[in-house]
Amino acid sequence: MKWKINRSVRAPFFGLPHPQRHYPSVLQLKPVFTLDNQESADSILGPLVGDKRFDVRCEESWEQLPRHPWKPFLGDPNSTEIKQVYCLETAIALRVLDIRELRKKQPLSVGKIYHQLTQTHFPQTLQEAFAFALFDLKISLDNQPELEAWQNAVRRVIYERSHLPHLEQPESVLLRHGYQLLALISQQRQGRPTVDDLRAAWDEFNQQVTLERLPLVFALIYWSEAAFRLLEMGDPNEAEKLLAKQHEVASELSTLLPYLSNDIADGLWLHHLGRLAFYRGDYAQALQQYSLEWQLRQQQPALKARIERSLASVLSNMGHWQSARIITQQALDKQRGDHALIYKNLGRLGEIQTRQGEYNQAIESFSASWQMQAPDKRDGQTAIYMGHAYLLQGNAEQARNWYTQAEQADRKQNVIFNPYLLMGKSALALREGETEQVVSLWQDHKDKLAGLRGERVLPAAVIATGLYLADTSQAAWLDSMLTKLIEAHYLIEALYPLVVRKPSLAAEPLQRIIEGLKQWQEAIETLETVTPQIAAFKTPEVTPTPVVLIKALTTAMQEESWQALESLLPQIYPMNLNPPNLLLKEDEKHVFHANVFARKNL
Repeated sequence: MKWKINRSVRAPFFGLPHPQRHYPSVLQLKPVFTLDNQESADSILGPLVGDKRFDVRCEESWEQLPRHPWKPFLGDPNSTEIKQVYCLETAIALRVLDIRELRKKQPLSVGKIYHQLTQTHFPQTLQEAFAFALFDLKISLDNQPELEAWQNAVRRVIYERSHLPHLEQPESVLLRHGYQLLALISQQRQGRPTVDDLRAAWDEFNQQVTLERLPLVFALIYWSEAAFRLLEMGDPNEAEKLLAKQHEVASELSTLLPYLSNDIADGLWLHHLGRLAFYRGDYAQALQQYSLEWQLRQQQPALKARIERSLASVLSNMGHWQSARIITQQALDKQRGDHALIYKNLGRLGEIQTRQGEYNQAIESFSASWQMQAPDKRDGQTAIYMGHAYLLQGNAEQARNWYTQAEQADRKQNVIFNPYLLMGKSALALREGETEQVVSLWQDHKDKLAGLRGERVLPAAVIATGLYLADTSQAAWLDSMLTKLIEAHYLIEALYPLVVRKPSLAAEPLQRIIEGLKQWQEAIETLETVTPQIAAFKTPEVTPTPVVLIKALTTAMQEESWQALESLLPQIYPMNLNPPNLLLKEDEKHVFHANVFARKNL
């Protein structure tokens, strides 16, 4: 910014009527935030932000200075006024003040704007804005190794969601507490903390803080990451409570820093809203959130990569496998050395390949993911997915082998009941003609299966479909699972148990599915308008995408026949673990009675 500064010009000779006069000049500053090795009594920024190791240095540029012969007689500017200008330039760089309005009024009057700055919550506003900037990584920091190490640590832990390789102990109290926060987040990602554990850890962290007031950005980031961890562990209800805490902090911070409100709102908050919607099965809402975040984060590669990974999950579940596969493959190509992310993306790639029917490639991806995991901490889900791929390939022996390995891995992680593993075992028994085993597995676990909610409704529905195919007297349980699938937004998967009845007897659930698919399609079209890269991916018309399914279901209702779905049903994973050909038989054994399906509660 340009500032009006009165300089004094001394008279060239003694005895003149006016020994000096004021000369209006213009000062322009370019601030850089830096660290001092020792506390400095002359620090401008340090006392304001509560950390005397930090300071701001400005590159000065003067305009409208007197010409020769008067220039040599120009005196130094008023030191108090210069300090105020440095403080104001700091506030502008941190966006405590309205940059757009100030730019219109240049050159600016120092006294008036400094008075405006100091009237409201000063210096707390500077403290909060500077701490936020240390995590937001948008301000100009000096090229010092200590500051570069800090920025790399934030990128790695917060934006790339990787681990903190080393806990630094810098002299700066802000950076020291920042590293402690990053270390705490890294530690929690290694375990399975409960919501009570997360709250207790935050209380303990606060007790160890040596600052007079911990900046709000610490709470914003902590609750954001705590909620994300609960989402990863499949607990969206508790995650929503922590997101509410994060929202409270974000609102308080936005009130203090209104010109930073967009940055406060869009960084981590939107992504978690999308993740929460995804775990609830509300894919349309998830895509809307990710579409908005995509537009806001075009210039931040780390955050954009995270959005891409989340988009791949949603698009895969919506039938857009080719788009999901390309995005996931691109993410893998960009990652180097981060085993935690690589093994997860390999697993996601394997699941997409399984959906596409490319079982050999899926097995290779799952195998690579499995090998990257520490033997004593392997994720049983990887082995389960491997078993599913072998089962769909027709290799029952290998499927059984991997389900056994999954069970062993679960025991090491103290997982007692895994519905996804039970789903695989039930489907394996059905494919081998062991119908009594299918019924027995259900009898042993029916109470736990009936209590599953959210995303875990899916394995229960797969088991219910297999149970019906093994014993048609269990029609009512399949009927209840169909309702739960639709309520959990498993619209594509709900078609599998639906086709055991005639289309005319399934008019109400069919209509609900079609309406939901239309919402998905609208969300996809919105996404494609803001992401040309995704719009360029071509999805084959033979895969069960929303637009393909809407057309097929409309035809089925018109023709009173499921023929339009015959080529699509075998592709609906994981429902297709149960042989799809059994569902489409026309004999009475696999057709519900009309009075079962005419109920209005569907």
